Amino acid sequence: MRPPGAGVPRIYTFITFIAAWNDYILPLVMLVDPSRLTLQVALAQLYAGHSTDYSMVMAGVLLSVIPLVLVFTFFARGFIADATKGALR
Repeated sequence: MRPPGAGVPRIYTFITFIAAWNDYILPLVMLVDPSRLTLQVALAQLYAGHSTDYSMVMAGVLLSVIPLVLVFTFFARGFIADATKGALR
């Protein structure tokens, strides 16, 4: 039987990945070359245009969510088990 805190590194890794993936301010400030923008900054600039093509924005959002879904499916079983184990004790 594992101790209740054994799943903390897995949950921390998952939350840190989400925070790093959705980072907006640092790439916006640091990157000046438009060809090197991160996906989130490029989506924000696409959305902030004068005439917004919502189909392009939604396609970009779908592409930006795919890695998060893949990481969650990889961590899901242990993530849910460790979260509920800590809540029940």
